[in-house]
Amino acid sequence: MLTQQQIPAREEPKNQYQTLDHDDLPVLCIDDITSSLDRSNTEFILDFMKTENIGRYLYLEHLGATIQNVGRKVIRCLTVDGDEMALVGLAMLQCTVREVSGKLELAPYTVVIPYVARDQEVENLG
Repeated sequence: MLTQQQIPAREEPKNQYQTLDHDDLPVLCIDDITSSLDRSNTEFILDFMKTENIGRYLYLEHLGATIQNVGRKVIRCLTVDGDEMALVGLAMLQCTVREVSGKLELAPYTVVIPYVARDQEVENLG
């Protein structure tokens, strides 16, 4: 039988991926804020936050992000592309979610997908 001293200490796993927090998002310009607060965007987020959509996830190609409804007006970002435009899009999404009194969760859940230039991507395939 193992005694307390013989049981190896369990180490917490370290992230094997890059994540980001709200402080890592860019500051939005007034045009981006205005777009974020557009009625169609707020209606989309409110619809996505409905109880019947809990657990549902979507890849938003135009933002380069995957989001999931985790309930209680909380949207979790699962992935985001690692390029500047995707980070601006994620900051805009955060603005929209806040407008409808929701919360956008990022770290430690968000995995940043490294940006690979098209030329490099083709080179890696060849």
